[in-house]
Amino acid sequence: MRLFRHQRLADPGLADPRLKPFWAAAALLWVAGLAACIIIPVGEELFWINAHRSVGADWFFSIATRLGEEWAYVGLVVVLLLYRYRTVWALPLLGIAVTMLAHGSKAWFGHDRPYPYFTKLGLWHELKPVEGIELLRGANSFPSGHTMSAFALYTFAALNLPRKPWVSCSLLAVAVATGLSRMYLLQHFLKDVVAGAALGIALGALTHLLVITVLKEKTAQA
Repeated sequence: MRLFRHQRLADPGLADPRLKPFWAAAALLWVAGLAACIIIPVGEELFWINAHRSVGADWFFSIATRLGEEWAYVGLVVVLLLYRYRTVWALPLLGIAVTMLAHGSKAWFGHDRPYPYFTKLGLWHELKPVEGIELLRGANSFPSGHTMSAFALYTFAALNLPRKPWVSCSLLAVAVATGLSRMYLLQHFLKDVVAGAALGIALGALTHLLVITVLKEKTAQA
């Protein structure tokens, strides 16, 4: 364990070759999402998803949507205490940054969530919400805060846990599931999720760079 932590202090950064599968998959998925935003009219993606609902998917996405919430940060704290305890201090900062950016950008853009958007168009009655899920309302849809939080958290995790393709890509899959859940549950549009993913990855990466800088300074002073 000590050897592992010592090696992690000499962090090669975001360009670590072991992270190539993670960055490649993240870039591919984001470009695909952006292309879909350009091609598909706003809202059509929600009608398609809603038409393909199932009991199993209802259950899965009801859980997946919570993987970007506060308790997930607590879980990562526990994991990092085992693998790289010197980075734990950065998680509260990451959470604060996500919260501030999400609230600030939502207030700035003021985009309607799906419920008021489709209600104004007289189309809401054509959609069937998942039972037990409280529909959020108001002009605070863009970007998706849950998606931003999930991508920030699991990007940071991928950069600080053992850098094996199956680990980092599994973490990416968790973030993607959270983003998809926001559309499945009729809380956000695709554009909200795509923007949230990009901002989340950026915040996770920047927080990791901050960690590297601090650890290098402490090592130099030791």
